[in-house]
Parts: sequence; C-alpha cells; structure tokens
Amino acid sequence: YCFYVFKNGAIEERGSYGTANSYTFTPTAAGTYTVRVYVKDASGTVSTLDKAGAVAAAAQTPLAVTGVTPSAAQVRVGDAITWTAAASGGSGSYRYCFYVFKNGAIEERGSYGTANSYTFTPTAAGTYTVRVYVKDASGTVSTLDKAGSVSAAG
Repeated sequence: YCFYVFKNGAIEERGSYGTANSYTFTPTAAGTYTVRVYVKDASGTVSTLDKAGAVAAAAQTPLAVTGVTPSAAQVRVGDAITWTAAASGGSGSYRYCFYVFKNGAIEERGSYGTANSYTFTPTAAGTYTVRVYVKDASGTVSTLDKAGSVSAAG
C-alpha cells in the first residue's frame, strides 16, 4: 500500500509502499483533505483509488489566556494570594507559568507546570500583579500581562 494525501487538490504528503493498509495523517491547516491509495500485488500489478475519503479539517482556535482571577483583591502582608488562570483554544493539554510583580518590578518567577493556579505570599506592602504564560501541547505560548492586581497592606 502507498498513500498520497492531498489538501484542496494539491499534494500535501507522499507515502511510500509498505504492508500497512492504513495511514495516519495530522492536518496542520484548515482545508479539505483527500487520499489516493495505490495497492501493489506480489506480481507488481498496481491498482489505485483516487481522492477517496474526503475529510474537512476546521481551523484550530488560537491559544489564548482568557483571564486571571486573584483569590482576593486585598490581603495583609504574610497572607497568601492565589491567582487562577483560564485558557482556551490551542491543542492538547496546557502548562502554565506565573511571574509575580510588585509595583511593576519582577518579584518571583515560576516554572511551567500543569496547575492553572499559583500561590504567593507577599512579604512587604505593595501592589502585586502576575504575568501568566500558557503553553499548549504543540508548544504554542500565549500570555496575559499584569493581570489580577492585588494590594498587600502592612
């Protein structure tokens, strides 16, 4: 078997002959995908079926951070703040990274993880905000800057 994949009538991917009677293809863009399959027997005789199995691939919604919500608008120094991020679109599961700013200057850098929330305890009075990065399974990154403002009083 040999499979050729077409997108909107133009060749997208050429397979090579093998014994598998199935072929897996992942579209990278929206369009109409069809396949041409060649079958060769032991004597070398080839048969083909052209443009069978049309599949429409919809455009993927872009990855976006849709919001960041703090656990409180104001806390006292020494009380924990938890920011929770929301994201949509992209592909697969998300990984999150939070940066905390105090009065506009970076206070703490997180690292990527699967948790969509981040807890921080202010040690001094000020206005705290976060920048959240969200990475999807394909490695695409979206960010929301200086979100979820929280005041910490002494």
